[in-house]
Amino acid sequence: MNFVAAKLEGGRVRAEGVDVPAPREMEDRDVLVGIRPHDVVAVSDEGAGEIALTVDVVEAMGFEAYAHGRVGGAPFVARIEPDLAESAKPGDLVHLTVPPAAVHLFDPKTERSL
Repeated sequence: MNFVAAKLEGGRVRAEGVDVPAPREMEDRDVLVGIRPHDVVAVSDEGAGEIALTVDVVEAMGFEAYAHGRVGGAPFVARIEPDLAESAKPGDLVHLTVPPAAVHLFDPKTERSL
């Protein structure tokens, strides 16, 4: 699972490179957001992307591929489609989206699920 330090603000989870809907209503607070690599979907429209991944390397695995890189300063891995894997290069920005149900929130101090 990818982990990014973030803030829960107004029903959204925000950090550098992340602006996703919160999975449920909660008070505004600091959180650790967890997102699994297979839960993200690459989008072609920058405005539709809620996660901005800067690619370091792409790992082609046949019928699927994984983009390894950074979201803000945090390491992040995303499963991507093979056609995107063929064109993505180190330094490219890949825009990703994630359904709210796939956003996991944790307390940053205790690391317990919220």
